[in-house]
Amino acid sequence: VKLTNPNTLAQNVHLAFANGTATSAMLEILTSTSGTDENSTSDATKVVPTTGTVSVNADGTIDYEAPAFSLSILRIDVSGLTRTEAAEATLPEAAVTYTFEAGQPADDSGTYEGTLESDADIVTLSDGNHVLHTGSIGNSGYMDLGTAMPQAVLAEAGDFTLSLDIMPRATNQLASYCWALALCDGTSDYLGLINQSGGNNWYYEAVADGSAASLYSGAGIASAQWHNLAYVQAADTGRLYIDGRLYAQQTVAIQPSQFIDGITGAWLGRSPYGADAYMENTFYDNLRLYTSALNSDQVALLAEQTSLLANDELDNLVERNTLEELIAQVQPVEKYADDIALTAALDYATAQLTAAAASIVEATETLQAAFDAYRDGEWAKAQAGQDANLSYLIANGLFTQGSSDWEGTDFTAVSSQTAEQFSKAFDNYQVLADMPAGTYQLAANAFYRCGSIADAYAAWLELGDEASNAVLYLATATDGEATARVPNLYSAAEAYTYEPSYTFPDNLTTASEALNADTLYQQTVCLTTSSDEDLTLGIRNDEVVANDWTAFDNFRLYYLSASTAIQATAADDGAATDGQAIYDLSGRRLQRVTQPGIYIVAGRKVIVR
Repeated sequence: VKLTNPNTLAQNVHLAFANGTATSAMLEILTSTSGTDENSTSDATKVVPTTGTVSVNADGTIDYEAPAFSLSILRIDVSGLTRTEAAEATLPEAAVTYTFEAGQPADDSGTYEGTLESDADIVTLSDGNHVLHTGSIGNSGYMDLGTAMPQAVLAEAGDFTLSLDIMPRATNQLASYCWALALCDGTSDYLGLINQSGGNNWYYEAVADGSAASLYSGAGIASAQWHNLAYVQAADTGRLYIDGRLYAQQTVAIQPSQFIDGITGAWLGRSPYGADAYMENTFYDNLRLYTSALNSDQVALLAEQTSLLANDELDNLVERNTLEELIAQVQPVEKYADDIALTAALDYATAQLTAAAASIVEATETLQAAFDAYRDGEWAKAQAGQDANLSYLIANGLFTQGSSDWEGTDFTAVSSQTAEQFSKAFDNYQVLADMPAGTYQLAANAFYRCGSIADAYAAWLELGDEASNAVLYLATATDGEATARVPNLYSAAEAYTYEPSYTFPDNLTTASEALNADTLYQQTVCLTTSSDEDLTLGIRNDEVVANDWTAFDNFRLYYLSASTAIQATAADDGAATDGQAIYDLSGRRLQRVTQPGIYIVAGRKVIVR
């Protein structure tokens, strides 16, 4: 037996043994003269072992005083061993169970019918097991259980147990906050099983009447494996288990009966918080609600049953995962590609996700060929000096993969496929290597709020577009950089109101709607490069205003032919200064180029063919 005493005082220890009696004991103590010493390279013998004996009481127990700051190792002889056979654990009947074996989004009795949202579906795995699949990344799929079930089961429940089996697939949302289950009335009253951002801390949380209780496991779960998550409420004690192991236990005074009658949502895979991710591309099975508190042996039995589920998912698992990953790579590129062949191949591949393995392989090859042809074609255009869409070179330009691939300052948050920075200086960028000389245009949807709502609106009324400290930029080592001011949040006055009702974006969810669904706050910046070299693109804010806020998304990069570059540069410049104007070789100033020739643009000679 090893006993660690990290305290400043000695501690009395009483050891008693079930099914046996101690007869003698030897002791070895690791300690030091002053108690808090540690071995070091200069003095490796501050902590030394001391060997001795320990007295055994007449009843076969041991009382021992563990010194302060010590590690005690006891070697104990025991006799009279007996064996007690553990009673086999059995499970009570669950109040409601969802095994999905009927192939429908309903409980096993058919009493409570739910709905499948977006591309969520009931699928059959290689072992014949029917499970819920929450759909592909980016499609916001989940299952709506309906509020009738939890209201019927938990309205009167005191003790209860919630158990579900879950398997996030290889590509998943565990890097973001996402909820396996939510029973909620918005964000004011709820209970949930939640994956914390980063994927290393599952927890149970209950909120009601302004109070909250959270049980943090400090543990994550592996992808592509089945896991059992179980929460047990016994009187005022909550216990959180993962795969049958108790990870957290504490007082939880909040009961579902306090708020369950008023819930408006009961979901598998969706959070009540709009900024959280959906738990997409995840398998669910065996959702159970018990109106009793299962003991640890019973929870272990649930986990044992979970371990018997097949982890190979589907006969075509590898092929399906390969296609899903390719689709996730192509989708953000296709959004702005305007390429008929690529769109057709993507639509076809998406439709084949639920097909047989051979069809999935064929769809993958077709989509990969179309994607390669598109990228090769655009790059060839740029090298020939023609208009080209090089947005595919920007990794995660639409933030479909969280914060990955961007350099610089950590994002305040990335959610709803939109990034934000709040109340700080920042610089987020990517470097594209060996880009051919020519004119580039960086486009993005972004806005800047110059401080708190009231202060920012006052600044907008006074300064207009100049009340924005954030800029889009393009830069090379040889040609310097070009910048364009990010639009002010309040520049979209035609779409929103400040008063009497404030409707401008004020969180990531509404920001994403503005930048994506409504395609507002578009900005571009152009830079002409004189040599083949690395190109840096990004967004930054060098001047901090307290509570300022920048939201951004949809980064695209275009290579512009000479004629297009002239028009784009003039459009970016607005009312061009003399140094930015367009002249022909006779010195006449032009509004735009209408025919081939040699022109002077922003002080540079440009050939238009």
